[in-house]
Amino acid sequence: MLTAIVIDYDDSNIEKYLKLFESSLIIKLNKTFVQETKAINYLNNYPVDIVFVDIEMCINSRHKLFSHIQSQIIFTSHSKDNACKAFDMNASDFLLKPFTSERFDTAIKKAIGNIERSKNSSNDKSKDFLLVRSQGRLNKVLISEIIYFTCLKDYTAIYLENNKRIIFKSTIKAIYDKLDKNYFIRISRSAIVPKNR
Repeated sequence: MLTAIVIDYDDSNIEKYLKLFESSLIIKLNKTFVQETKAINYLNNYPVDIVFVDIEMCINSRHKLFSHIQSQIIFTSHSKDNACKAFDMNASDFLLKPFTSERFDTAIKKAIGNIERSKNSSNDKSKDFLLVRSQGRLNKVLISEIIYFTCLKDYTAIYLENNKRIIFKSTIKAIYDKLDKNYFIRISRSAIVPKNR
């Protein structure tokens, strides 16, 4: 069963989510949050598959909430004007409040499709790039350009050719699990290197 959390500043919206999740057989609601700092702490310790978040909480976040979300994101809002922003931020889907249970189910199916595609592509041994989210952008990193990965507390840094570095929210273990073990080796608790270097 997939897992999710909800981050929404409005308690009445949280109540609606609870009812929607109660009837779902494919996804479990782990927790709800109205404060972004508590949500960030939770995400850092308990990764989930899908995050439902009011987009205003990401846009107005003092704690850069969006950069802490490594899951599939379904943004919600009372304003349809935020739909473009949501998809610019690589959302799986956008739900205009109030939304129906049918629309909720459709959004979950889209996120599940993205998760399955991601798993299939990470199992694809011919994959020559890695996608990582850093500073609100999705970065395509060519495997051939990677010199090494290192751990920076709650973040991982990828060091690339031409003295480039990309820092993103992930543990070393999580990134190692996504890499092809035929090409990469974890040489310590805090470092991963390509076998061909």
